[in-house]
Amino acid sequence: MAEAKLEPETPTCPPISDFEMDMMRMEQMALLLEEEGEASLNLFSQTSNESLDFSNPRQPYWNEPRYDRSEVPSILVSGITSDDKSEISGEVSLAMSKVQMNEAAEGHSGPFAETTPAGGAIPKSGFRRSVSVESSGGNWDNSDASLTSVSSRRCLTNHPHHALELMSILNDMRIAGDMIDLKVLSGDQKYLCHRAIIAAGSPLIMNLLESQHIKLRKRSNKLVVDHIRADYVKQIIDFVYTSKMGIGFQNAQEMLSLSFGHSAFLNKSIELACSDYLVGQFCLDAGSEASSLSAVPSSILSSGEDDVSSSGTECSFQEHNYPLEVLHVLNEHRKSKRFTDLILSVEEVAFPSHRSVMVAVSPYFRAMFTSGMREIREEEVELKGIRSDIFGILLDFIYTCRLAINEDNAQEMLEMASFLQIVPAVNACSQFFRDQLDVQNCVGIINFAKLYSCDQLFDHAFLFILTYFKDIMLTDDFLLLTVDQLASFILDDRLSVKNEELVFEAVMQWLKHDVEGRMKSMPKVLRHVRLPLIEPEYVEQYVKHDPILQEDASCQAIIGESQLLRERGASCHHIDDPRLKLRYSMTTEVLVTVGGFDDRQRWVRDVWCYNPKDSSWHALAPFPGKNRRFAAVAFDNDIYIIAGQADHGDRMSETLPDVWRYDSITNRWSQVASLNTPRFSHGAAVVDGYIYVVGGKMGWARRFNDVERYDPAKNTWTIVTRIKGSYLEKPVLSSHEGKLYVNGYFFRDPDIMHCYDPEDDNWIQMFSFPRVQGDGIENAVVVNDYVYYLVFRGYDNYVVVVNPLTGEKMRESRMIDGKYLYSYGATVVGDKIYIAGGSKLDASVNVPYLFCYDPALDEWSTVGSIPTPLCEHGCVTIERYMPLKH
Repeated sequence: MAEAKLEPETPTCPPISDFEMDMMRMEQMALLLEEEGEASLNLFSQTSNESLDFSNPRQPYWNEPRYDRSEVPSILVSGITSDDKSEISGEVSLAMSKVQMNEAAEGHSGPFAETTPAGGAIPKSGFRRSVSVESSGGNWDNSDASLTSVSSRRCLTNHPHHALELMSILNDMRIAGDMIDLKVLSGDQKYLCHRAIIAAGSPLIMNLLESQHIKLRKRSNKLVVDHIRADYVKQIIDFVYTSKMGIGFQNAQEMLSLSFGHSAFLNKSIELACSDYLVGQFCLDAGSEASSLSAVPSSILSSGEDDVSSSGTECSFQEHNYPLEVLHVLNEHRKSKRFTDLILSVEEVAFPSHRSVMVAVSPYFRAMFTSGMREIREEEVELKGIRSDIFGILLDFIYTCRLAINEDNAQEMLEMASFLQIVPAVNACSQFFRDQLDVQNCVGIINFAKLYSCDQLFDHAFLFILTYFKDIMLTDDFLLLTVDQLASFILDDRLSVKNEELVFEAVMQWLKHDVEGRMKSMPKVLRHVRLPLIEPEYVEQYVKHDPILQEDASCQAIIGESQLLRERGASCHHIDDPRLKLRYSMTTEVLVTVGGFDDRQRWVRDVWCYNPKDSSWHALAPFPGKNRRFAAVAFDNDIYIIAGQADHGDRMSETLPDVWRYDSITNRWSQVASLNTPRFSHGAAVVDGYIYVVGGKMGWARRFNDVERYDPAKNTWTIVTRIKGSYLEKPVLSSHEGKLYVNGYFFRDPDIMHCYDPEDDNWIQMFSFPRVQGDGIENAVVVNDYVYYLVFRGYDNYVVVVNPLTGEKMRESRMIDGKYLYSYGATVVGDKIYIAGGSKLDASVNVPYLFCYDPALDEWSTVGSIPTPLCEHGCVTIERYMPLKH
């Protein structure tokens, strides 16, 4: 029988050198020698093997151009270059995969048999073929190209978590007495374990097993360990399976000796941990507060107590890389056929392996080896109907955590992993498919995931289709959706569309592809279209009088029912019907107020949003920060509260650098990176995806002229520039066409508009902004390429319209009921300016009014009231999902 030949692997990351280890040991020796005498030198007289290491997971593979799926024989439609097209023949479709599975059920060649272009199975040869497999997992010799379809372009995806999950399952099997083939006897104690696993995890026990095998000339299911205390043997076995050990004064020296003299463990982690513990205990006994000579950071040792420094405290140690190292040695044993107890024969190719490992990763093999089938007694088991090259890749993945997968073999690999129920490989293949999802292949992938019960892949593809529905509806695959599939998509609240008209148009496009065959099922689909959300004029013209729908009585009934439902919804408080519910993507532009002082000058943390469509107020998550007199901006539908002051009762106020972000989707606040300089009375604005903060002051005397910029993607603040010659207190900022416009608030600041161009990192003094003595600019907003300054002049408030490109003053308009009003909030919703709250200078009271200015009509109006009269509050605009108010 030909065997799968594997080359040894070499760790990619360098281990700790012997020189580094010796330097740490010398420091420890000096301390231990003083306490223990020369006998302690025996602990350091021997060296152990260098620790094994593994490379970090690589970045997800795929950075090649997309291409036309009609030329590709798989459900993937990306990554094949023009040079590869000549090598592709036939089409491996989902339908063919299903036919192959049916053939296997009927006794044919199997679900993964090779097929000729005509669809027939390739005859199996009468000899066993040899497959050479590299250590990378699946890089085969291409001497017989007709026997493999694996592309020369390979992708190694790393899944290091697989090792931890595998060892956890094996430990559960050990505790349950499952697949046990070795009893370790020490004293009067008996410990059950798996021969291959314990041999891979402990060189000490591996040497004892091999010595016993040579002495007895046969494999025994018992191993006597009489030169080590039973409780220490148990700790060694437990550590191999769990990577955890409790280290205390009682066992530290013995474990250190076992690590040095007997190589009880694969690497030096236990050795270093025990050394660290002993050095720490010595320092405590000597009266030192801390050990500066520790070989290992003390963070790896944890006692779970408040006082971990007390003498005799047992610490918990865990080596997170140990499962990977055990798996690495296990794979080396598999290559050399040491401690293997199973040969899997696939297409005349022999694959040595371990029963316990195969049972741990696959319910298929668990059923085979634990349910009384004849394979339980056989050392060689033949697997029929699967390809040896693909199986070799999956087996390498089980033992290396690395999967050699690409666009050519991914589909068949997932089919085989699902058939053999190799759960870790199914998850790894599913991850590869998730990375390849695009508009052209998502329908094929979701069908494939459904066929092979890949739930995670199915859910991911389903969400992808919901997110990019408006693009997917233009593809050919969309027209081939089944009735149930289309209904499930349009039923989902997460369907990403701006209006329901788009959903109706997509459904009609699907119907017209096969009117005769689909008309009977149309009512089932149309019932899930939320027709009450569509404007009545559109329904009357395009829905009710559509020539195709007019011919079906059931469809007309659904349309009539939806019109009645819309009318009832407008007159009733609440109707529990999903067709009246807005989808999550149908967000509404809302005004949001954050914090502020109430009528009694008490700070409130309330956050409210106002929906102009129905004049309703809704409470959001309260602001958790200490910030007051902050600057507030909205970016990407999130709200940022920047710096400000914190009042501490009778004490002086504290200037803060704190920045908070409100997530409009989750309705939660979180703290992000702080400013470089604490400040209040500053200005803030958003320009081309960055948040700019200008000026302000700290305390009551120190003013700033610097500009800090925040990158939301990197969560970092950077000082980018300064305003030359001006120290602006409470500056007013606005942005227009990628430029930042800055004005001072008070009359004592220069009447100059500063313009900053981030692209050129250049400041320009645009023009003089004439103001009467005592005037101040409360706020500035941008509507339709004009800057609208809200100016406090004399005893009244005005809106002054300026062209930022020329500096020309266009017009001004006095605010209604704006006399003596200041410290109000201003923002733009739609194309209108809203003024919320504020304080009356003459009466020292806050006002609850919500004013609206329409620039197109140059008219002011009062549109409502805010829930609490506020001043010095934040006021911004975001888009948010808002339920309809009936």
